[in-house]
Amino acid sequence: MRYEVDDYFLSVDPDYGRFLKDMNQRISADFSSFMAQYEEAFPPGSKESQEIEKQILIVALCGVNQFYREHRYAEALESCKAIKSEIDDWAPDIASKSSRGLGLRGLYYFIHGKINIALGNFDESEISFQRSVERYSESIWKKGQALSILEKDINSVTEMKAAGKI
Repeated sequence: MRYEVDDYFLSVDPDYGRFLKDMNQRISADFSSFMAQYEEAFPPGSKESQEIEKQILIVALCGVNQFYREHRYAEALESCKAIKSEIDDWAPDIASKSSRGLGLRGLYYFIHGKINIALGNFDESEISFQRSVERYSESIWKKGQALSILEKDINSVTEMKAAGKI
């Protein structure tokens, strides 16, 4: 979140920007090896491991954005594509009932769209921006559905408690 605010105001600390680009290069070079350092503390497939993987992919996308901000568009596009394959591996089933990966994909497509606009690839950028909106919208819709189900469960328990059934 801090990065998003700083980026919006074009005030990312240069050291932090270098850190993000360095992390991006290390992550996109070999994601599996990068993740291996966390395997002892967080076994692969665990909920914690999945959350760490997501956060690391977000850091990598922030690094892509830093390349974009420095007008290093070819580098940004190449790195963005490398991260996309990791996102696909992390959340391969986009049609599942889960919202896993939808927000991350939305961020990817947004950054991909910005890079393509800068490169003059307007058709490609339009496709990316459309996909970004679709992924973000679907993510919000699925999370809303999950909250609606939770709300019904809470109401049901409340009614049962009021009726003295529990």
